[in-house]
Amino acid sequence: MNRQYLASFIVLVLLFLTSCTIPPTENPSTSPQRTLSPTPVINTILPTSTILPSMTFTPSLTSIQTPSSNSTPSSVCVLPAVGEELLVLHQDRIYWTDMPLDLIQGVGKRLEVKYPDFYHIKQSVYYQQLDKTTDYDDAWTIIWQASGAEKDYINPIVVLVTVGESLGWNPSPDGDLYNKAKNIRLALLEYVNEFQQNPDIRSRNPAIGNAASYAIYTYFASDREKIYSWCQEYNYLTGQDPSVRTTEKQ
Repeated sequence: MNRQYLASFIVLVLLFLTSCTIPPTENPSTSPQRTLSPTPVINTILPTSTILPSMTFTPSLTSIQTPSSNSTPSSVCVLPAVGEELLVLHQDRIYWTDMPLDLIQGVGKRLEVKYPDFYHIKQSVYYQQLDKTTDYDDAWTIIWQASGAEKDYINPIVVLVTVGESLGWNPSPDGDLYNKAKNIRLALLEYVNEFQQNPDIRSRNPAIGNAASYAIYTYFASDREKIYSWCQEYNYLTGQDPSVRTTEKQ
């Protein structure tokens, strides 16, 4: 009987131990590893700011209106009565150096339209200091060079109109337009300087408004008809009143 109880007790103990068995530990070297799915990264590309190129205005001859020969406004080139102040050329214009390109091109175009024979003068100019000869194809270029290629610059438009009026807008008889323009430039400079530096000349010419006007007045020997014509031609070629400042609205 005791043996029977003992055998039953042993069987119960074995059953208990079997139910409490710890499962085998996984071998890390053989067990499958978990793989973490990477979190997706969204790269947002911000648009690069676009810098627009600056706009450059290129003057066009199509935008230049060519006035007719009799288009001088009634308020321009009206000479005062004898004894009243004469102001035919503003002082700023005698040394004007920063002329806009469209004005320079416009002068050439208008000159060609009105005085084609004069405009199409050609000349080869020899520069002794450079030992070089340069060919020029039109009167405007020749006069431009004669006005500013050397020292003692004068506004080439002033020289152009003075040369043209002195020649009646015909080619120079000796074919040397360059030196004709150069000599006129030097004469105008001389008159400007003597008016500015000589008080006696200013006192004898109280009606002359400034040195630039005195230069034109003296070159044409106080011929009012010539001075009036000079003013008209300047206005025609530039569309501007020569008696006002270069920066003044026309």
